[in-house]
Amino acid sequence: MTTFLSQRSEQEQPFSRVSVSPVHFYVAAGLLGKTDIYHEYASQLEIQNLRESGHNLGSHTYSHVSVRTLNKSKLLFEILHNDITLEQLSGESRINHFSYPFGKISFRAKRLLKPRFATMRGIRAGINAGRIDFAELRAIPIYGRSWPDSDILYYISKVVEAKGWLIFYTHDICNTPSLWGTTPAFFKRLVMATLDSEAEIMNVDRAFNKISNSLRV
Repeated sequence: MTTFLSQRSEQEQPFSRVSVSPVHFYVAAGLLGKTDIYHEYASQLEIQNLRESGHNLGSHTYSHVSVRTLNKSKLLFEILHNDITLEQLSGESRINHFSYPFGKISFRAKRLLKPRFATMRGIRAGINAGRIDFAELRAIPIYGRSWPDSDILYYISKVVEAKGWLIFYTHDICNTPSLWGTTPAFFKRLVMATLDSEAEIMNVDRAFNKISNSLRV
């Protein structure tokens, strides 16, 4: 199984043209509509449009601060504030999946948030197979303007072999991406390579439910 994750796309086309499954967007609601030296962040309207187009929303901390810097009360406030904002924007009754800002994780945060979310994604590279830690899912970054196609094929072949869950993630998709983003052309090659393999593309909810159901058998 393969899942595609993003935090910002300047155009819907890379997804609608080549993807057969919704993309999961992890959103720090406190950044919506803002800009900095690296990014122009999505607006509330763009987030609503993504949801209406069938894509899925996941949670961050509201201010995109690392969970390592927050005590228990501040961490829970950041999570609740973010989730309530996203639920109001999207009409979803509950946000079930979380991504650690900057990929920074603490055992305290894992323990506190594990009952709240079905999955939590980190940035440890790898394929999720065998005994999966749903409180720290592994993933592969899609960063930079170029990435060898051989690396794409390697990970896709390995996830098919392992019968596991492969997660690709990026921050922005545009013709002039940030250091943490990629181009539409590369993203399309990634999706097409997956479609040409035996891997099945599905969103986080479907992948989690499929694995959870298999564990109950």
